[in-house]
Amino acid sequence: MASTALFLMLAVQFGCIITNTGNGERMPKFPAILIFGDSNVDTGIKDTVPPFLQPNISDAELLTGVCFASAGSGYDELTTAISQVISMLKQLELFKDYMQRLKRIVGEKEARRIGANALVIVIAGQNDFLFNYYDIPTRRLVFNITQYQCFVLNKLQNFVKELYDLGCRRIIVQGLPPIGCLPFQITVKSPILRSCIDKENSDAMSYNNRLEKLLPQVQQELPGSKILYADIYTILMDMINNPKKYGKPSRSANLCSSIALWIFPSFQSKCFSKSCLGRLFSKYQ
Repeated sequence: MASTALFLMLAVQFGCIITNTGNGERMPKFPAILIFGDSNVDTGIKDTVPPFLQPNISDAELLTGVCFASAGSGYDELTTAISQVISMLKQLELFKDYMQRLKRIVGEKEARRIGANALVIVIAGQNDFLFNYYDIPTRRLVFNITQYQCFVLNKLQNFVKELYDLGCRRIIVQGLPPIGCLPFQITVKSPILRSCIDKENSDAMSYNNRLEKLLPQVQQELPGSKILYADIYTILMDMINNPKKYGKPSRSANLCSSIALWIFPSFQSKCFSKSCLGRLFSKYQ
């Protein structure tokens, strides 16, 4: 599958990962940022979180974090069978390779410290529902929507536990965006009215509610962990319904395919503003 637009991961580009030392210096709260899922991220600390598979990646870049994510990936193995990208399970294998390289650079003790204190960001799930349920209904032949949500959440839970077993302790998991407002979904399913698909948005909210309740339970099972839910849905719906707050002249401007919030299946990073993103990770400030 061809590369898609970068999917900006929320608030990691500003204050939530920066602390003021009191003497004018700005120091990162986390030694590294590690990205998993279906996106790439602009951290605000350096130009990007470089992909781990970048051939010329330096030791210095490895020390401050890398991206294992692959656009089009998902928790459901069927998703990557369709998209032919790096699966979530493969991303875990790449993380193991990363930790081995880190140990060779700084030693085992320091590598473990970096892994335990890194900010780990997990963004996935959207492609599972797009590729397997709504647009290609393979899973819909087997599951109703509630069953498939639970299926995906079980995969997500296992993924988080694997990260924990590999030494990660500070993990943020993002929920689903308003899938029914994706320009691709609107174009295919509401070509005349050009309106969001309410059922798909309702499903996304239902999934997010389940995820938000699940993560504290997972945290309780994993001693020493801090696992937070990132609500992207509410902010994006506010951007769609109140475009003038975000510098857009009208609601239709947000949904227009030329300047859309999303370039299917990923999110166009230029659309976010720091004012709305900062709210997402206030618990880390």
